Amino acid sequence: EKIILLASSNNQYKETLSKLTTKELIIHLLQSKARNMLLKETSSLSNVNQLAYAIDYIRKNQDKTITVDEVAEKAYMSKSTFHRHFKREVGITPSEFILMEKIKKAKFLLKSTTKSVSEIAYSLAFASSSQFIRHFKRLTGQTPLKFKQNGSSRNLNGIKN
Repeated sequence: EKIILLASSNNQYKETLSKLTTKELIIHLLQSKARNMLLKETSSLSNVNQLAYAIDYIRKNQDKTITVDEVAEKAYMSKSTFHRHFKREVGITPSEFILMEKIKKAKFLLKSTTKSVSEIAYSLAFASSSQFIRHFKRLTGQTPLKFKQNGSSRNLNGIKN
């Protein structure tokens, strides 16, 4: 959008601004590619990248109560440094990521097992089934039971259905 506006303007700094906008776009694309690689290749990168190790740790421990302090410690970072790096590289906070991963796993379990909503909630270390239902509905737009009953196997990886 910025590039189109610049191209159609008569601004005297048009050339300089278009170069800067192009550089900004390239940086954004590179960050997106790095983010996608980090999220997809966590197992292979976990030995050499602290954030990949943290993501891998979160994914392998969804059945436990995971705190940001704990994950930061595993990544050998202070909580504030970890939070800042994680948000910059992944695009969401560590707490949001932990919750999204648990909901992604819950969607899979709801579709592939006969476990009840309560069993799934407790297997993913939610404090209560009502807490789980509240988070699930906020992120997916429907309750876990409705999701299970719909029989929709669409988009098990994403959050919104």
